[in-house]
Amino acid sequence: MDDQPAVKHEADPRPAEQDQAAFQQRMNAAGGDPQMAALRRVQDEIRRLDLERHVSDLNVLGYTVVPPERVATPEFIGRFRDKVLEVGQRRSGVAPDLKTGNSHTQFNSPFGQMPMYILFEDPLFEQVLMNEVSVALVDYLLGHRSLLSSSRGFIKARGTEALVLHTDFAGPAPFPTYSSMCNVTWALTDYSKENGSIAVVPGSHRLGRRPHGDEGVDQREAIDAPAGSMIIFDGYTWHGAFPRQTDGLRVAYANLFCRPYLFTLEKYQGKASPEMLARNPKRFSDFMGEYLAWEYDTPDKDMVKLGETMAAAMSLY
Repeated sequence: MDDQPAVKHEADPRPAEQDQAAFQQRMNAAGGDPQMAALRRVQDEIRRLDLERHVSDLNVLGYTVVPPERVATPEFIGRFRDKVLEVGQRRSGVAPDLKTGNSHTQFNSPFGQMPMYILFEDPLFEQVLMNEVSVALVDYLLGHRSLLSSSRGFIKARGTEALVLHTDFAGPAPFPTYSSMCNVTWALTDYSKENGSIAVVPGSHRLGRRPHGDEGVDQREAIDAPAGSMIIFDGYTWHGAFPRQTDGLRVAYANLFCRPYLFTLEKYQGKASPEMLARNPKRFSDFMGEYLAWEYDTPDKDMVKLGETMAAAMSLY
């Protein structure tokens, strides 16, 4: 070890006082009036889109269902469904039979086929991510600098196995008193108990923990929603899914989101192409985590970027 040359690092050209001043400037932007301004922006967007009832549902029930006419056109939903099926076929080599569902009985799990990390498969998924109703409700739950954690499809045929109740948040109990994660699921075919819909336990997000054993099974409620509906629930809400009992396929898509101090389930920071970033609003870049400064691979830290990251992490909105 003594024979190895010492590692030399380039000196940071900025004096330490300048680093500290830049850091403090960003930190100051996180508190006081600027944070209240962020809250007002979220509130204004909720009001502009007439989403107050859905905010109430999220607070009281832990989930809400936004009807198709508030979300997207039938034509868009049809293309969206077809893209999920296309990705599923590309990943598995199995052509989906939407009418009978026989193509997917081999995927013997409560999820069915679940292609993950599919945001980058088609620009349509970027539009889904930036849907204004989704963005507004995610910003309400997690703040305006939250991250995309996972993008995944679900293609489920008839089966017998239910998805057990769980929470998407995987931290230790008791959970924080504010939301840390949320799930935005798009029903791309009709949802009902017979069709294998999501099962939720209303109000369970307030318990601040995951269920133990069979707890909550008797309180499960099926979400009935026509194709094109957007189902949003808190990461603390107990949920699962009923087995599909009918022919055909249940097709869905889910974006999971988290606060910026949590690790994402899938890697997005640094993965979006310059073209993707250029054709989308800045909020898309934030969902990708492009502003984050948690991981350093050099000894020279960008104190301005670190301050921005810390500000985002500490802000509720």
